Amino acid sequence: MVFFIKGINPSQRNHHENNMNLSEYADHRGCTRQSVKKAIDENRITATQKNGRWEIDPTVADEEWNRSTNPRYFEQQGALPANATEYPSINDSRAKHEYFKALLAELAYQTQRQQLVSADEVGREQAKIARTVRELILGIPDRISHLIAAESDPTVIHALLTAELTNALREVSGAIRQ
Repeated sequence: MVFFIKGINPSQRNHHENNMNLSEYADHRGCTRQSVKKAIDENRITATQKNGRWEIDPTVADEEWNRSTNPRYFEQQGALPANATEYPSINDSRAKHEYFKALLAELAYQTQRQQLVSADEVGREQAKIARTVRELILGIPDRISHLIAAESDPTVIHALLTAELTNALREVSGAIRQ
């Protein structure tokens, strides 16, 4: 039994060894065997049945599939694509599991060696440093305002401000190192 799509000349089919069976073509398309069988039954792709086995020329079938299958079918039906319900092989699942298990082990190792710290801890330290900077900077006027008020020489005022800001920054640097 042979099915053809209108507009495709049977002589255009490539009868070489690149033909695929239902499963191979489903893998090639990234869908289920049932989707491929349905496309054949609905005359959306060309396939030949020989000795109870389907043969599909992937070049011709791809062209037919792309031309005759609505790419938004699943969206319109409110369903998932056929391959969304397929499960990975057990080997793929195990490999993925072992990969992520190794990543978690590496994170735990780095955390124990204190090469890795939690984001919460970093946030707390950052807030502590910001608080220290704010307190030191805001304390400068209280410490030197009476000295500046008594001075009329801009060079002396500049020296007082520079010295006080330098001391504040040294204290911030010391707080960060702790």
